Amino acid sequence: MATMTAKPRGRPTLPDSERRSYTVRVRVTAAEEAKYRAIGGDAWFRKSLKRAKTPRKFDLPHYPIGEIAGPCLCGNLPNGYCLQCT
Repeated sequence: MATMTAKPRGRPTLPDSERRSYTVRVRVTAAEEAKYRAIGGDAWFRKSLKRAKTPRKFDLPHYPIGEIAGPCLCGNLPNGYCLQCT
């Protein structure tokens, strides 16, 4: 007689990179919530999050620091001075 092995019950376990274990909460108006549902809700959010680029260090805002830095060459501070452009 052949030995029968039991099939695992329930959904298969996902790897950590695919596991949805965090909740994101945002306070919105009723109109914004309706629009969110209309454009796809959770599926739209996940798709948008995958496409979004992570800002790099030099993409962060530039702050004027006075005469100790050179003139801003990147265009973010056309009339100011920027440490990142010196």
